[in-house]
This record gives sequence, C-alpha cells and structure tokens, in this order.
Amino acid sequence: MSDPNFRPNRFSEDQIREKISAAMMNSEVIIHNQNGDGYHYDLIVIWDGFDGMSRVKQHQKILLIFSDDFASNALHAVTLKTFTKSTWEQNKASQNGKVSIQ
Repeated sequence: MSDPNFRPNRFSEDQIREKISAAMMNSEVIIHNQNGDGYHYDLIVIWDGFDGMSRVKQHQKILLIFSDDFASNALHAVTLKTFTKSTWEQNKASQNGKVSIQ
C-alpha cells in the first residue's frame, strides 16, 4: 500500500513556468512559493488566450497542465489568478501598480 503522505520531488518555480509556457505560448507567469516547501504555490498567469473564456475555464486550463503532478502528489496546491494582458494592465492600474499575488 502506498503512503498517501509521500511526496516525490518538489516543484521548482522554473518547472512550473516551463510547463505553463509550453502549453500556453507567450504567457507570463508570476509565482510565489507559499510555504517555501515546493508543493504549494500562488500563480498569476497572464495570457491573451484567456480572452473570451470564463474564469472557471481559465483555471481548468491551467489545472489540466498539472493533472498528473497533482495525482502523484508532486504538487499539492495552487492558488490561481488569471488575466489577459489588457485585464492585467487594468488590474495593475486600479491597484496603483501594486498587485498582490496572495
């Protein structure tokens, strides 16, 4: 029987960025490792391909990229914020350029 608490290799920020960039060309990813443990991340993903997609569909697209990693416990949790480039700029402007990832 496998140990449900076993976690193989941790994810690095570079690995996350590479996986998203490979699946979503010309995307920008801002990453914060929540606990410094390599298993919990806050992600901001900026990609014009989100245009016309509901927020749920945007998040599903990203989560699908990591489905095998969640299943294997290599990645435990991500918090997502998604934007197109124009909505990202609008959001930054409304926050006076200070956007919190958390």
